[in-house]
Amino acid sequence: MGICILRAYDFAPMKRIASLPVLLCLMAVTMTNILIFSAAAYMRAHKEEPMLMNSVTMGIAVLVAVWFCSQISVIATMASYAALVMLLGLPWTLRMFFRDYYRRTA
Repeated sequence: MGICILRAYDFAPMKRIASLPVLLCLMAVTMTNILIFSAAAYMRAHKEEPMLMNSVTMGIAVLVAVWFCSQISVIATMASYAALVMLLGLPWTLRMFFRDYYRRTA
């Protein structure tokens, strides 16, 4: 919201800030990554590394998507990154997290 107001008043430093759609993609990815990293930290507390395949696969997928989409535009790059994290990374992590091994019964 502040970005829109400052841009409306033609505040010079705002020309260096990314567009609103790019910032919204970054916000969505950041919030999703908080969930993924929290679940990963909890799973790693059990002295194993269940996220290795997830991390490697996501790294390769993001590398390929960003490389191809960077030829198109910044918003395509950010949207592909956000889509991969939210549609592949998060469900994969949550599926591992909610396995019976990580749930505690009192």
